[in-house]
Amino acid sequence: GSRFFQVRFPSDTALRTREILYAWGILGGRDTVHVFVNHWPSRSSGEVQTRPLRLRVAEAVRFRVDSILSGSPSAQILIPGDFNDEPMDLSVQSGLKASVSCERPDAGSLYDLTQGLKNSRPGGTYKYKGAWNLLDHMVVSGSVLDTSRRLYSRPADLHVFQAGYLLEADKSNLGDQPWRTYAGDFYQGG
Repeated sequence: GSRFFQVRFPSDTALRTREILYAWGILGGRDTVHVFVNHWPSRSSGEVQTRPLRLRVAEAVRFRVDSILSGSPSAQILIPGDFNDEPMDLSVQSGLKASVSCERPDAGSLYDLTQGLKNSRPGGTYKYKGAWNLLDHMVVSGSVLDTSRRLYSRPADLHVFQAGYLLEADKSNLGDQPWRTYAGDFYQGG
């Protein structure tokens, strides 16, 4: 099944952001998989000014994750999306409570596998003013890192898909950059 849930901002009840898609299903007739697809508020009005918005969305997702884990402590949970924050930012660390260290995973905890992409090519998922950033994430529950389960992942399995048709020359800086669908209000077709 699936459903969307809205995130409300107590400080500004008129403020709206994208809904979170929550989907769940049975894998192989045995394991239930829970997926929360995210696109958190943009940094376009300034990273510091919009930080509380991303923190609020992260807390709302974590609330629903905790609800699932309270009934099923080894639930398999996937949280992909554009968080518009880095793995070490407040929204991910404090709001979502996702650890970047996966050495000894606990089934009831969350782990952001994205941090490992810093040392791989191209070094991020988004390029801004010549610097690669990790704004797109894959967060999983610790049970997803248990290789004895039917569904599992290893942190080393995560990589940035960078086919040539998804990139364009970075004319202002060296190398390539993602070919975006929009540059501001201008439709580019990427």
